[in-house]
Order: sequence, then structure tokens, then C-alpha cells
Amino acid sequence: MKKSLLPGKFAIKRKLINAFFIFIAIFFCNLNLNAQPGFLDPTFGNGGIIIAQRIGIPVGTAILPDQKILVAGGGGPYFYIDRFNPDGSNDESFGSDGRVSLNLDNKRSNCSGITIQPDGKIILIGYIILSEPFLDLAIVRCYPDGSLDSSFGFNGLTIINLKNYDYTDDVVLQPDGKIVVIGDFTNNTDDFFDSYILRLNTDGSLDPNFGEEGIKKIHYPLSANNKALVIQPDGKLLMGGTFNIYSNKPDIIVERFNTDGSVDNGFGVDGVTKFEFGENQSGDWGSELYDMQLQPDGKIVCAGESGTNQISMALCRFNSNGSIDIGFGENED
Repeated sequence: MKKSLLPGKFAIKRKLINAFFIFIAIFFCNLNLNAQPGFLDPTFGNGGIIIAQRIGIPVGTAILPDQKILVAGGGGPYFYIDRFNPDGSNDESFGSDGRVSLNLDNKRSNCSGITIQPDGKIILIGYIILSEPFLDLAIVRCYPDGSLDSSFGFNGLTIINLKNYDYTDDVVLQPDGKIVVIGDFTNNTDDFFDSYILRLNTDGSLDPNFGEEGIKKIHYPLSANNKALVIQPDGKLLMGGTFNIYSNKPDIIVERFNTDGSVDNGFGVDGVTKFEFGENQSGDWGSELYDMQLQPDGKIVCAGESGTNQISMALCRFNSNGSIDIGFGENED
């Protein structure tokens, strides 16, 4: 019997981890140079910390050119955006007491990510429940003041249905303004999940020049959970996640796609590379990828967790061609 995931896909542990990383990110958002390196900035919030009594779970942050901080979250029928001043105080000029609540047609929804366009418009991704209990993809665009951008999708909202349960996990902007989103989908939460990459035009419509009518679907023989998306300088897409997530040694996986959504067969093996923490060692290694970044030299750093009796922070690095970088860490665990 395959394990089923909790409603909303994210178990409580993941929600807490997401909230923790956002909490840590807020610590270091302020660029004030008076604080000593490695110590909390006493000019930010209360001793370098913000604890905001807000409804909903934070899922992502973004820094505006004026150093104001956006925090996105969701719950109930709302996507939330909170805005803080550079010193950590609520930006009371934004929404109500620093918060904008976006009601998505009075339907239950959940936000999972945020990014900012060069013109200051805000893009949020998540899901919406139009018909219980099924989930559809929801991509929202707002003006810098948090009001819905009616020129995007339908009154600021694009809804896409792939299967019964569709989730969004990360979003990035191409230099031409097109929006790329990744996530997972399945017909039944007891079944394995497959993944997708989709690309939207600047008006919120699917880009027919990408994948099949705007969507690239990736099928796996075992369940996968992709969490991170990076665009290379040449426009190719890197997608990172966890493969065979129900095994005792899941793989950290990175895939590369060409600008049209086709698999880049010159990367790894047929476009895919993997790394297994604890290979050839005993015990269960609960590995999972949470984020991925591209170094200036093209090497790919994956961050997450792994370990046996105690879960610890785990990093691995791949070369630009998808091979494991044996000069990084211990090349094993």
C-alpha cells in the first residue's frame, strides 16, 4: 500500500520547516552594516527578530528594491501578502496594517510561493479548490499595492487543471517576462506523484511554444517531489527534487530542460542526475531536497536534509554537466 500524503500535500513537519526558513530569512533581510557579521541585527525588529501574529502559514519571501520585505502565505479562501519596512515594522501603507488578503472566488486555497517582476508586480502561486476535494493550480498577479492585476488571466487569476490533485512548488521569471512554474500532480493521493513544468505568457495564458501547449509533464516509475527551479544564463531550466521518496534511501535528483521544455540529453544521463546520501551504508536515510542554487561557475548546489538516527542539514554539488562534484564535501554522506 502506497503511503498517502496529508491534505495540502505538506505534512506538519514541512510546514514548520518552511516557516522556520522564512523566519531565518527575515533575520538577515536587512542590509544594515552596523550589525556584526553572524549576529542578529539589533536595528531590525526586536533584537533582529520579527514575530508577527498572523493567520496563515508563511511560504516565501521577496525583497523589493527599496529593501521592504514581502512575505507570502495562505489559508482558507485567501492568499496573504505581508509587507514590512526595512527595520522590520509593519508597512501600514500596504493593505490593512501591512497585509493584503486576496480572496480567490470564496474558494479554499493555499499559497506556496512568490516572486517579483522588474516592474514591481507580485506573482503568487498555489492551488485553489473549485470542487471538493480536488485541487487546481492557481497563479495570481498583483500590482505593487497588492490589488489584483486584471490584465493577467481572468481578473488577475489563472487556473489550470492537470489531474485531480495539482500542486505548485516553485516559480521563476524569464528575462522576457514569461513565468515558469513547477509542481507535482496525481489523480489519487494514494498514488505516486508525477511532475510538470509550465510556462505562462506575460498575460497569464499558457505559452504554446513550451512543452505541449505550454506544459511539460514528467512521468516517474516511482514517486517524486520537485521543490526547486533555477534558470541558467542560457535559458535552460534546472528542476530539483527528491526521487523514490518512500524508500529508505531517496535520491536527490536534478533534471535539465531546454528552453522549449524538451529534455536536455547532454546533462547527466538522458537529462537526469541523482545523488544518494548513505549509499552503501546501513540504515534509513530520510533525504529530501528543499532548495537549489546555481553558482557563477555553473555548478549546482542542492540543499536539504538527510541522516539516520538524527536528521541533519545536507548539501551536495553537481558539475554543470550533471556529474557529481567529487571535490565537494565527503562524496558520500
